[in-house]
Amino acid sequence: MHIVISTKAFSPMIGGSVIYAAMLAEEFSRIGHQVTVVTRTPGDNPPSTCYQLLRQPSVSRLLHLASRTDVLLQVESSWRDAIPFLLKGVPWFPTVHRGNSTGPFSPSGKLRLALERMAYQLGHTIGVSSFVVDVWKLQEPAIPNPYDERIFHEPAPDSERDIDILFVGSVVRRKGIFVLTEALGLLAPSEGKLKVAFIGEGADSAELSRALGELSPSIESVLAGRQTAPEVARWMKRSRILAFPTMPETLEASPLTPLEAAACGCLIVASDSGGTAENISSDHWIVKSGSVTDLSDALTEALRKPIGPISTATRRMLGQRHLQSVATQYLSRFTATIGRLSA
Repeated sequence: MHIVISTKAFSPMIGGSVIYAAMLAEEFSRIGHQVTVVTRTPGDNPPSTCYQLLRQPSVSRLLHLASRTDVLLQVESSWRDAIPFLLKGVPWFPTVHRGNSTGPFSPSGKLRLALERMAYQLGHTIGVSSFVVDVWKLQEPAIPNPYDERIFHEPAPDSERDIDILFVGSVVRRKGIFVLTEALGLLAPSEGKLKVAFIGEGADSAELSRALGELSPSIESVLAGRQTAPEVARWMKRSRILAFPTMPETLEASPLTPLEAAACGCLIVASDSGGTAENISSDHWIVKSGSVTDLSDALTEALRKPIGPISTATRRMLGQRHLQSVATQYLSRFTATIGRLSA
């Protein structure tokens, strides 16, 4: 098949949906399909990729591309980007990577949400978690997010885990960074010396630096900034615990970071946000979103748990999220839908 993946955001931008699009593009190509990624994001193209990358193409170029496309897989819905393909009769598979918004909305916001809901009802929509399927009332079962097991995997058995608690994500309040710093403050008296690291960048970086500076001297903190995926994996392999404390106002759809960290052997302490719990096995901790005391208590338990190999339950869950397995589910969904449309 010729598969077009349409995504508003792509490298050099960062984020879960960017990683998702790139992973599937690479895996579909590896399996033997022709893949073209179309994005509105400007930038230089990587020196070598196994798929074609078109940045900010014109409508005429999209129409030409659509005439030789078998499937349009779209990261979130965009009528503007989908219409050239719909005019050519290309099967449209929008994906949903967030919880349903509840407002309040301006008139223009209400219109955008109505158009988005219409797209998800008319397209062959794929939700990335059961949570997403439920809140958007989608017709087909979820296909959960994959992670790249070639990058994110256990380190050597004798590797040192010198980071006690790791945060990876956008350095913004809604990701729970200040709930985490408050929880660290509660940990300090009982847990002695701790080393924590924050990977990422964002609007609240300076405020985070100040908050960490006010903690007990027994807490050593590292602000490592933005990192590439292999660099993030190296930090995870050095860490005992990944904290994922998303705030209540943000509904995670199917976050990759807990999956990646678990694959690197970390224990996960995450807030109960949207579909997050679907990406964490029973051997980890889910806490009330926004609760400093719940987060602190779970981190205390995790810190006192001996470091060991990945548990059987976590290995089982990770095996279902390998990139090849998930890409195969997408291809099966494409083939079945095309078969129904052709019947």
